[in-house]
Amino acid sequence: MMKLFKISLSFILFTVIFQTESRGQNNSLYLGEVKKIITDMKNTRNMAYMYSLSAEYPNGQEDRLKGEIYLGNDDKFMYNSNSAFTMIYSTDWYYNANHRDKTIALVNINKHLHKDYKDGIEKDMFENNALIVYLDSVVMKYGTIKSLRKDNDTVRMELGFPTKMPIRNIRFVYDEKNKVMVSYSTNTFQPWKNNEFGKDKGVRKTITCWNFRKTENNRKYKTEYFFAIKKNKALLKKYKKYTLTSKL
Repeated sequence: MMKLFKISLSFILFTVIFQTESRGQNNSLYLGEVKKIITDMKNTRNMAYMYSLSAEYPNGQEDRLKGEIYLGNDDKFMYNSNSAFTMIYSTDWYYNANHRDKTIALVNINKHLHKDYKDGIEKDMFENNALIVYLDSVVMKYGTIKSLRKDNDTVRMELGFPTKMPIRNIRFVYDEKNKVMVSYSTNTFQPWKNNEFGKDKGVRKTITCWNFRKTENNRKYKTEYFFAIKKNKALLKKYKKYTLTSKL
């Protein structure tokens, strides 16, 4: 369960790196635009958006996912669902439905997760500490603004990175009037460990996010739509035919 949770958490942290800042830019206007966007995004407490992830491997195989994320800082609630899994984290429960092997893991985290570890996870997810460390050590140090264009209240920007880094670029469109991201995408390239598929071959990944919405509640994503606890027994309301493993 912890392995699945860490994978999901890592994905979340990677997909929300649209809060970006670049250091060492000569154009103070560009830097000012970035800082303004960062401030607006950090003040957004609860947000939902759609995303897609595609990966191309040097042997010709491909993998594609499409899903939706809700991240609620106020209620410490996270929902991440795609064709591979549906994962929910609340202050009480961890739920992960694996759609590929038809299994569900359900854990009462207050009983089965050490308080210090639980507090650390929630701090990383909902107070953005892990994200801030990433921004300070990677994006601010290596990111450079390749282009910036404003059309009325819409800002379009691309950040580039050194060729030796896995991140190749980040592109986003931002609505200054409503203080919300319109779309975000990043491309990465990881060289293959050897040359069995040819020189300079590797794994290419693209993450795209869109339909960003500020929201004040998580009614659409509540755990009660997925399971219920009655007489210390878990009853599945969704994916009822999946194999359930639980720690209540």
